[in-house]
Amino acid sequence: MKKIVSLLLCASIMLTLCACQQTLVEKSGAFYYRRIQPTYGSEDGIIAPEMRKFPVINNDLSEMMESYFHGPESRGLESPFPRNTHVISWGIQDNVLSLNLSEPFAALSGVDLTVACSCIARTFLEILPIERVTIQVMHQTLNGQKSISLSADDMSFMDDGLEQLRTTYKIYYADQRLRYLIGLDTVVSFADEEDIIRFLIQSLMATPSSSDLQPTIPYGTKLLDVSIKNGLCTLNFSSEFESNAWYKLEARRLTLLSIVNTITQIEGIEQVEFCTEGNLLVQYGSLNISAPFVAEERAIGPVRTGINEFDTTLYVSNGSSEYLAGIPTRIRQTAGIQQEELILKTLIRFKSINGFYTTIPPATVINSVTTDRGICYIDLSKEFLMNPDTLELSIRGIVASICTVKGIKGVKITINGKIPSGFDPNLFDVLTTQLDWFA
Repeated sequence: MKKIVSLLLCASIMLTLCACQQTLVEKSGAFYYRRIQPTYGSEDGIIAPEMRKFPVINNDLSEMMESYFHGPESRGLESPFPRNTHVISWGIQDNVLSLNLSEPFAALSGVDLTVACSCIARTFLEILPIERVTIQVMHQTLNGQKSISLSADDMSFMDDGLEQLRTTYKIYYADQRLRYLIGLDTVVSFADEEDIIRFLIQSLMATPSSSDLQPTIPYGTKLLDVSIKNGLCTLNFSSEFESNAWYKLEARRLTLLSIVNTITQIEGIEQVEFCTEGNLLVQYGSLNISAPFVAEERAIGPVRTGINEFDTTLYVSNGSSEYLAGIPTRIRQTAGIQQEELILKTLIRFKSINGFYTTIPPATVINSVTTDRGICYIDLSKEFLMNPDTLELSIRGIVASICTVKGIKGVKITINGKIPSGFDPNLFDVLTTQLDWFA
């Protein structure tokens, strides 16, 4: 019996000694992840390293891999991997690390797949004494391939390719008064159109580098889907695009145009339509957007006072027979012509675009424009009366637009020097802007 007890004690001691022989080593290395805000002109413009410590027990890298795929700790980085991506199995043979990843990884494609594979390869090529990394998902393909294999030389090749694909675009933010769009240059290194659009929209949602500008896309909005067909880009946003939208029509217009003017820079994209949660938008608040939007040059600022431009607001229709919508407009000051007349001329010539149009008949001739004691007197030709159904809205548009001039208190319109018969005479009295004229 004593012998048996002694043998058991010896066995216990041997097991304890074997356990003690397991070696735990704490190592450190660079874990590569995707930048939230890419930078350019540097070696790692899209991906960047994060120095991390990790335990290695008897050369088992399982904990290190679990820590890596869990995601970054730095605020400026994000995981390029779909949620629940993890390592199913791994092995090293002939200086090649083979990784078999979980199924969510196979959902990646295009640039997203390229960035994710680049992050993995850069991480393990720098940490381990290997020459190549092979990535696969069991029973799945990656961009139509059974596996993707990368070496350090492949990474250099990919960087050269990105360098060749770099294109400069303008990100159109709003000025602080929400009147005009101001463009800031950014460099994009994606080849796929949808990837470029996602990057540009993400940039529009971010805080601009200039404190004089502000983003226009409502807070909390997410881009759910992008599709492109025959020059028309359809953007599907989350519900916050509507629920958190700006209150004023003019600000909502800038939201749409900041997106449209930005992404129509991509060759082949001419129009944009908007959806929320898969439903096509035909109204954005009081803004009529039943037709796709196109880029609008006149929405771009700033007002160039150096070449004698002045800032005004033209009041036109946006599909309503009752209400006016304001369009910030830059007008070039012409010697010898007062601002009131320049505004009126610009209003009559207003080019219909994105659902905004003037109801003033284009054949209308300006006979005279004079101002006396804060009242602007406007005499027009009889063609102004051609559309009786929209006459009142036309008069309101003129009055509201002219009253933006400093010192103008009211406007009186006549037709060929007199008040026309057969129309409401109140329309041809001295009128001032009323709040209930506007949407």
